[in-house]
Amino acid sequence: MLVLKKCLCILLCAVCLTLSVAAADCRAQAWVVYHPGSGEILAGGNYDTPLPMASTTKIMTALLVLERCDLREKVVIGEECCEIEGSSLYLQPGDEYSVEELLLGLLLAGHVGAMWCVVAVFCGHVWPVFFGFRGGKGVATAFGALMGLNPLMGLVTLGVVVIGVLVTRRMSVGSILGAACFPVISYFMQPEFVWYGVVLAVII
Repeated sequence: MLVLKKCLCILLCAVCLTLSVAAADCRAQAWVVYHPGSGEILAGGNYDTPLPMASTTKIMTALLVLERCDLREKVVIGEECCEIEGSSLYLQPGDEYSVEELLLGLLLAGHVGAMWCVVAVFCGHVWPVFFGFRGGKGVATAFGALMGLNPLMGLVTLGVVVIGVLVTRRMSVGSILGAACFPVISYFMQPEFVWYGVVLAVII
């Protein structure tokens, strides 16, 4: 009788768990619930869609690195690292970085985090604190940062600037034209940069 009660209790818990999982209102972009023993997927949504690394995974990775690695240690990038789909660090085989540099790259929120840094540096050059918030090389700074983030998009934008300068003979017009076209170029080449491009264009 006791064994029967235990079996019924386990069965009831299993049914309740299944119903709660099926009825769960999960608003995450992607999620999955699986049985750790069998690997069977019990429920989920968009779990096979390629997505950027989750913030929690980044933090856990960073904690492991801080525990186990020497931040000054040099790491040579192998070919297998450059073949990881979705990598936004533009690593090249043979490049050498310290563990600290790679860790900082990991903790950036992908291209979005890097673009926020570009906007901050750009504003710092346009309104420099040490020169009374007057003047600076904002356009050159933005171009240099863009070449680091997406070289092809940087060259296309530079092409627009060059055309504007050649036609009007004025660097200011070329810079404004390049800034105005940047959000459009971003839309086709790096959609997540569009709104940042709009901000930079408005400031220029």
